[in-house]
Amino acid sequence: MADDWVPTGPMERDMTSTHASHNPENDSRGNFARDVIRGLARSPRTIPCKYFYDFQGSLLFDQITEQPAYYLTLAETELLEAHAPAISALLGPRVDLIELGSGSSIKTRLLLNALHNPLRYLPIDISAEHLQDSARKLRDEYPNLRVEPMKGDYSTSIEGVSTLPNAKRVVFFAGSSIGNFEPDDAVAFLARAKALAGRGGVVLIGADIPKQREVLERAYDDPAGITAAFNLNLLHRMVRELETSIEIDHFRHMAVWQPEPSRVEMRLVAQQDTRVTVNGAHFDFVEGDFIVTEHCYKYSVEAFSAIAQRAGLSLRHLWRDPSARMSMYWLDACDEIINA
Repeated sequence: MADDWVPTGPMERDMTSTHASHNPENDSRGNFARDVIRGLARSPRTIPCKYFYDFQGSLLFDQITEQPAYYLTLAETELLEAHAPAISALLGPRVDLIELGSGSSIKTRLLLNALHNPLRYLPIDISAEHLQDSARKLRDEYPNLRVEPMKGDYSTSIEGVSTLPNAKRVVFFAGSSIGNFEPDDAVAFLARAKALAGRGGVVLIGADIPKQREVLERAYDDPAGITAAFNLNLLHRMVRELETSIEIDHFRHMAVWQPEPSRVEMRLVAQQDTRVTVNGAHFDFVEGDFIVTEHCYKYSVEAFSAIAQRAGLSLRHLWRDPSARMSMYWLDACDEIINA
C-alpha cells in the first residue's frame, strides 16, 4: 500500500494496473507487519503513526477532535471561519482542491463553501471505509462538485493524480498533521506536495504553535480517555490484522512534551514485564519500556519557514486563528516572502 494508490469509489480513475491475483489488502497487511517488526526491533521502539487510521482509529480520532482539551480542531475551525473568504479571494475561481489526510473533511467544508466555482475536490486518505463514507456525504452536500476520493499513503508518495486543464491546483493539508513528520521527513513531504501542486499551484497547510506543557499534554491525553483509546487501538489493530500475541492491558497511554525538539511524544508504556509476538518475532518489555507511536512537532513561524525553504517553498501568506493558537501557511515556489 505504501507505494500504490488503490481506487475506492465508482467516480475514481483506475490508478493502478494490477494482475488479477494481486491483492492490495495482503500488501497492506504485509507492510503493516514489516513496519511493526522493524519498529519494535529499534531503540527506542516505534510504530509509524499512519497505522492509527483503520476504520476504528479514524472514528476515535473524530471523537478526539470533539474533546475540549484538543484545541487544534477548534483553533483551525475558527481560523478558517475568519480567513477562508480572504484565502478564496487570493485563490480565485476554478480551484482543483486536493486534500491529503482528509479524514471526515469537516473543516474542508469551510474552505469549499468560500471557494468560487471550485472544479474538483480530491481527498486522499489511508482509511478506505472512512474515505468512502466522507465522499458519499460530500457528494450529497455538493452535487455540482466533482468529488474523487483516492485511498493512498501520502506519507511516502503522491502519484497518480489526474490534472484538470485551466485549474489552479491547491494542495491542502490541515490539522497540523505536518507535525507528525520528523523534520527531514517533513521537508521531503513538502517537496512532494510542491511537485503535486505543480507550476502556479499552492500548498495550503496548517501547523501548530508551541505552548505551555500542561496545555499540550492535556490535548494529547484528554480527561475522557479518547486519545488513550485511540493509541491503544493500534495494539488492537495488530491483534485483528496480524499474527500478534499481546496483553493489551499491560500497556498504558502517555503523552510527554519535549521542549528542546519542540514536540509532544505519544507512547505506549509497559506497566509490567510482558512479551509481544508479531508474526513469530518476539519482543520482551520490562516495566517502563515504551513504544513511541507519534511525534507531534510544534512550529514557530521561523522554524516552519526554514523547513519550507529546504523543500523549495516560500511563505507567501500567513493566517492565525483569533486566539493565535495555530497558523495556516500559504506556500508556493516563489522566492519573495510576504506575510498577510
